[in-house]
Amino acid sequence: MAKSSKAASSRARSRSNGTAEQQMYLQSLSNVLTLRQFSGMLGEFRYSITDHGKVNLMTFPLGAGILCLSTSSKANTVKI
Repeated sequence: MAKSSKAASSRARSRSNGTAEQQMYLQSLSNVLTLRQFSGMLGEFRYSITDHGKVNLMTFPLGAGILCLSTSSKANTVKI
């Protein structure tokens, strides 16, 4: 494969990954907003940890938005 073809392929993967990351962020934001609706019943929403096979995703409310962190699946998220 020529250098320009490799570079184009790499850029396409980056855009695809960026889109997937944006979709995951929007889904996480939606989840936080939904969970905040139950604060009166359940208490204030503080954070969410989603354990996947390869990574852990941690979501924290931050002002009107959220802070998303990812860790290795081997990380001890309780201590982070």
